[in-house]
Amino acid sequence: MKNMVRVMKHEFKEAIAPAIFFFIAFHLVAATKTLILEAYKMTPTGVAVATVVALTVAKAVLIADKLPFISRFSGKPLILSVLWKTAIYGVLCFVFRCIEELIPFLLKHEGLGTAVEHLISDVSWPHFWALQIWLMVALILYNAVTELDKHLGEGSMRRVFFGTGPVKG
Repeated sequence: MKNMVRVMKHEFKEAIAPAIFFFIAFHLVAATKTLILEAYKMTPTGVAVATVVALTVAKAVLIADKLPFISRFSGKPLILSVLWKTAIYGVLCFVFRCIEELIPFLLKHEGLGTAVEHLISDVSWPHFWALQIWLMVALILYNAVTELDKHLGEGSMRRVFFGTGPVKG
């Protein structure tokens, strides 16, 4: 039981940084969308959607970090690792988002085939791709910061930005 609590505590600590980062990123996207739609007098459900997408992306990042090939470019120039991880995270997030869009159609229609047909015809694809583009931008930023933090020494970025003085060494 103690081991399970320790593992859960560790997983929670690992999830905090990506969850907060993507929470902020997707709420910025939702705020932008709200401001644009205000001109058309439409009311989006932006905050709820942004929160769900942020948590989905954070989970995709945590899952991808467990893949054996995620650190393929460790020890190489940081740009390679940043782009590699962005591609892996991006594919997983794309799959998660498609599943997330599919679920309501599965609940509403009988059979996977019918649900997929409605997904293809009923989803707002321009909105889906706009969000995917912003997601990729956020992933590049996230990976650049986390890879730089690893390169400088884990926790160094937090020390520099939030507090305990300059990085030593």
